[in-house]
Amino acid sequence: RIPLMVATSPSSKVKASNILHDAQFFTKKQYLNQKDLVNRLQEIFKKFRDLEQPPDGSPMPFSDQVAQNLVHEHYLNHTHKDVQMLIACITSDIFRINAPDHPFSPSQLKAIFGLWLRHFQLLVEPKEKDKAIFEMVFYVLERTAVVKSFVVLTDPQLECDGETEQLFDLFLNRINPAHFESEHVVHKHMEVILQSILDETDTITPDLLGTIQSNLCGARRKNKTHGYQLAKSIIDHTGDKLQATLSHVMETDLNDNFQAAAKFDMADMAESTKHRQKHLDEIRRNLELLEELEVIHPVFLGPKLTPFLETPSEDLRHMTVETVCNIFRSHPFYCKTYASVFAHFLARSMDRSKKIRARMLVWFQEMMTEDDTFRDTYYGKILEALEDKEDVIRRQAVNTAAEIARRHPLSVPKALITGLAKVCRSDRKALVRMHCMQKLCTLYAELAPGWMDGGPTLSKLRQMYQWIPPVIMSFYTLDSDHEIKEAVLRLIHAMLPPTTKGKSKAEVDGIDQGAPYAKAFVGLYRCLDIQTPCKSNCLQEVLAAKASLRKTVSEFVRLRSVLKNDKAPPEDKRLYDYHIAQLTDKTASLRSDWLELAKLRDEKIFKCLASLVDPMAVPSMAEAITLKEQVVSKVKAATKSEQLGVFAQTLVAKLLFPVAPEHVEAMLRQMEDATPETMLAIMGALSTLAEVLPSLVSSSVEQLAAFVVSWTASAACVADCAILRFALRALGRAGGPIPQNGASHQKLLKTLKGLCLSGSPDVRKLALHCINRTTERHMEVFKTVAAGLGEQLVVGRRGTPSLLGTLKGLQVLFSLCPAKDWAGVSKAVLKFVKADVLQHYTATQETGENWADPPYECTAWAQGIKVLGSYVMHSEEDPADQIKFLFNLFKQLNDNLQTVSSSYKLTCLFKGVVKLLCQPRCRRLILPTHLRLLMVANIFESNEHARQDMRDVVHQYLLSGKLPMKYCWMLIVNVLDHNKRNAAMAKDQVNRVIMHYREQQRRFDKSGQKISLSDQQAVLICPEYILPDLLYQLAHYPAFEDHHPNYEPIQTCFYVFFEAITRDTDNVSFFYKLLQILKRYDDRLQPKSKNTKVLCDIAFDIVHNEYGKTRQSSGKPFPGTVNVPAVFCASKSVEDDTTVYMPSTFKLMGKARALKAIPLDQMKPEKTETSPAKEQAANKRPANAVSCAGTPAKRRKVASAPEDEDSDMGEPSPRRSTRIRA
Repeated sequence: RIPLMVATSPSSKVKASNILHDAQFFTKKQYLNQKDLVNRLQEIFKKFRDLEQPPDGSPMPFSDQVAQNLVHEHYLNHTHKDVQMLIACITSDIFRINAPDHPFSPSQLKAIFGLWLRHFQLLVEPKEKDKAIFEMVFYVLERTAVVKSFVVLTDPQLECDGETEQLFDLFLNRINPAHFESEHVVHKHMEVILQSILDETDTITPDLLGTIQSNLCGARRKNKTHGYQLAKSIIDHTGDKLQATLSHVMETDLNDNFQAAAKFDMADMAESTKHRQKHLDEIRRNLELLEELEVIHPVFLGPKLTPFLETPSEDLRHMTVETVCNIFRSHPFYCKTYASVFAHFLARSMDRSKKIRARMLVWFQEMMTEDDTFRDTYYGKILEALEDKEDVIRRQAVNTAAEIARRHPLSVPKALITGLAKVCRSDRKALVRMHCMQKLCTLYAELAPGWMDGGPTLSKLRQMYQWIPPVIMSFYTLDSDHEIKEAVLRLIHAMLPPTTKGKSKAEVDGIDQGAPYAKAFVGLYRCLDIQTPCKSNCLQEVLAAKASLRKTVSEFVRLRSVLKNDKAPPEDKRLYDYHIAQLTDKTASLRSDWLELAKLRDEKIFKCLASLVDPMAVPSMAEAITLKEQVVSKVKAATKSEQLGVFAQTLVAKLLFPVAPEHVEAMLRQMEDATPETMLAIMGALSTLAEVLPSLVSSSVEQLAAFVVSWTASAACVADCAILRFALRALGRAGGPIPQNGASHQKLLKTLKGLCLSGSPDVRKLALHCINRTTERHMEVFKTVAAGLGEQLVVGRRGTPSLLGTLKGLQVLFSLCPAKDWAGVSKAVLKFVKADVLQHYTATQETGENWADPPYECTAWAQGIKVLGSYVMHSEEDPADQIKFLFNLFKQLNDNLQTVSSSYKLTCLFKGVVKLLCQPRCRRLILPTHLRLLMVANIFESNEHARQDMRDVVHQYLLSGKLPMKYCWMLIVNVLDHNKRNAAMAKDQVNRVIMHYREQQRRFDKSGQKISLSDQQAVLICPEYILPDLLYQLAHYPAFEDHHPNYEPIQTCFYVFFEAITRDTDNVSFFYKLLQILKRYDDRLQPKSKNTKVLCDIAFDIVHNEYGKTRQSSGKPFPGTVNVPAVFCASKSVEDDTTVYMPSTFKLMGKARALKAIPLDQMKPEKTETSPAKEQAANKRPANAVSCAGTPAKRRKVASAPEDEDSDMGEPSPRRSTRIRA
């Protein structure tokens, strides 16, 4: 018996009327018309709606015959929809009043259920006009749910499996309660109905079970749809009853599909892949169900799932591992309950599949970051992964160990941290060592500020991680990879956290900014202490890093001393805040005398300096004051005891002491009888000191000159010229003048001449620079050296190693001495370089594989390009012929970029052309050809190292100001690099350049020379004027038409530019006006081309849709005028300004997608029936549609757009191949 679920109040009792007993009305159809029938049914509905269930033993308030006549086929299928609706409502009340019995026959029951299902289908696609009908359907849904009328469907005699399956499909897959206001109520009613059916049924058909299961996996599971939530609830409610059935079905399906997939692994048939994938999809579906059906976990986490973990198929093992990972992740106690399965599962951490080992690492990280016991028990699995044979797995293991240490810095097993140190020191892959080093630096920078204030817990934390800086710095002496060494320098400089970032002005004013910075500098200097003897030639890099940090400290102390005065002006405080923000930048420090630091009475600064003497102890202020005397005494003691090795080791490790001129003299005296290792260390230190503080070495110039002469004549110099290079560098950088009288000067000059003619390339360069500082008559010396170098250029001897040194010397000579002073030699040199070096090696096809160590022909090519470029830049002759020669070489190289050698040569040529762009007279000759755009477009086909080098040189020249701001487009187009890492780096460099220009603009404003966007000088200073050149160059992109109609590569460039230029600046209205005005101009190179106008429309849409409604945009029109570059000319046509030239099917990519830097090789242009060149119609905006603020147009007209024509100046048509042909 089904209990009555309806409760009615006494006030709702109504006496039954004769209308409920008049069975003949429906039998004999006594109604006059349909309206009369509907009225009678409405009266009956109201009567039944108010009736309550009679007490036990009492007669029913209605006639059974009336109920049976109402469900006659004539009324159930009546043409009038209101009749069917009223019958459905009345029958639902009959079930309520008559429960648990009913007066209907089996056939009538099936007809009633069919009627209800038909009305439930009205909820699939609800419409606002059917609101009254929905209320009636909701009434039926509520009555049937409360009374559980659909339980009758479970009667086997009715054979209503089809209706049951239809009901489940309707509720789970088709009706969405979110469309209705009472969403929760509708969902609850459907849930009650389905649960009641499953509670009473004895058997479940496969189709019904499949309907439920399909909502627990795939997209429905991922999106958490209504069907997923409903299926989940009914399974949870009836899980005990369905457990056996679900377990049997899933076990059968899994076994069958696993066997079938394994069979297709070994099968040799045409469609084996297709059939195998079908079975894999079924397995994936069943495993997702296993994760969802928690009642089945205990059944499967045993012998049933264990064989799947050891199947030979990698795909099947991976899917099983993924499922078991998720189960153990959500139920950690299963690890002990099912120990045997867990042991088999842990063995997958050593699986032969790299993909499975990677998934296990992710699971280990999730478990260890949450469970301390699990972390202490199974951390050995991470250590095993740190020694994996695959580089990717070792890098992922480094990430896992670092993340665990970051989450639990005190409780992390020490062996994990030791394992990271081992990877840093001894991993066979340089990239893995560098990645581990970066993770350790990030970990150290995050944890270090926490232990500055001391305390027992923080002291323990410091003891655990203070080894990180020495290990990282040991790369300078232990690691042979040059990129590792450069990365160490970048990381060390990046370990200064800005303390004011993210704090309000009141918080910044209320804290002492000096204390955290002083402590941070102490930690950095400790990082730079050298703990092991230095035997490599990279010592000067370590010393340069120390010197750079020392300058930063010096500037910081100077600013603090300025602010000692409480009445310091606001400008000084602003300057102090600015320099605080620049402390991590090597270019922001100033040179000052370190001897003045000892005079400052600042305890924190004294402690910072004193810590340099003994990093393990912080002495008192009195000890810090005697810092200079301590250094002098140490130098004198080392000199007297003649402990040269000990002295050199101490000097190198403690170079950051305040150094006086007498210390330099003492260092030079130690060179007389020192070993080569000691001499290398001391001369490297002197070279660094001469670069940072030239005045310190000025008094020792004569001793340096004498050493250069004596060392050059020694036999040791021939074997190792590293010491000679350091000595020449120190002599060339010394602050004082080099004496020019006497025999010593003549000896030095003779020695330098010999080095210019017979030394290595680096030695020749340094010797020429020393000559330039040594004598006032250097022009005559240069002519002699030039003649000697010219004689060394013999045709046919281009393959000798001395040629590289000769070319290097000639390059330096061209830059130091005008070519007109040695015109005869320069003409011969130029002819030899062009014919016997460049043209000869252009045709040479050596295939070097190592970018860092190019073959001889590439090195000679690079030197030849530098010689030719130096001649063009420093010669007074017309450079047109030389520039034409360079671009001819470019065309020849561009035809074959398959080898590393060709890419290397192209890179050298690119760097030379960029240098020429830095000179106005050369720039004017390059601009009309527009070949620079084609050059940049073609670098995407070259070697990855080549593209990176080309991008870096443009970035460097833009930051230094050598390359004008308008050439920033050469950097922006690099975001289309088909290497995602390079594209991301290009975006960062674009942002850095824009920020640099912004800072430069602020300096002008603060100096009183405020420049607005309407001024003529704004084209040179304001980065907003990069847009016209970027737009113009993209309009000449060789593959412009290939990307019709959406132009996604061009959109990517625009998005990257606008994202950087609109940051914290209200310039949107300026871009509105600039783009509107540029649209009125024609392309000067191709007047009939509409490409620039198309790009104006695209840029306008991007600005308006993505940046026009940001917080920085005020929405006010730009009040001034804009400057138009000379590459645009006034249009001669009288076209309407509102004409829209971009394709009618154009779609914006969106900021989120565009800023992912989509590579070119992944972009497939959409194929359309018409190309933009053949598209004869363009849309128009109304005249008043675009205001200065950029209101978008709502209507469009058609205007003709003529086809593009090729230029007469040598630019290839966009229809041609991207590659330039000779």
